Amino acid sequence: MAVRLECTLEEVIERVDRLKPNPYTSEQKTEWINKVEGMLQTDALDIPAHQIKILDWETDKETELLAKLPHSDVYDHYLFSMIDYMNSDIESYNNSMTMFNTMYNMAVKSMRKSNPAHTHFKNWW
Repeated sequence: MAVRLECTLEEVIERVDRLKPNPYTSEQKTEWINKVEGMLQTDALDIPAHQIKILDWETDKETELLAKLPHSDVYDHYLFSMIDYMNSDIESYNNSMTMFNTMYNMAVKSMRKSNPAHTHFKNWW
């Protein structure tokens, strides 16, 4: 059996809801995932901010997200941190955000490595 490297918007939200039950809507969680997707598009793929793709919960549930295994947990950790923040659980928020930042940096490095055309080099002379 082949392992899928991709995850969809719906899969992430369902996983997070299972792992950390919460009162927030799928639409709200989609907005939060859009922040991560937007950062990945601009930071890892060098897509200008005005050209980033915005996901809509109703029409994009089956859309595959940018971060692939083993870095797809980046979405979970961001959603965990936003749920903690909205619940005023600052200690959990700090822990979740630390995990998000670690996973985010790893995802950006991986995406840049697999998309060398998007890597910038500076002349230092």
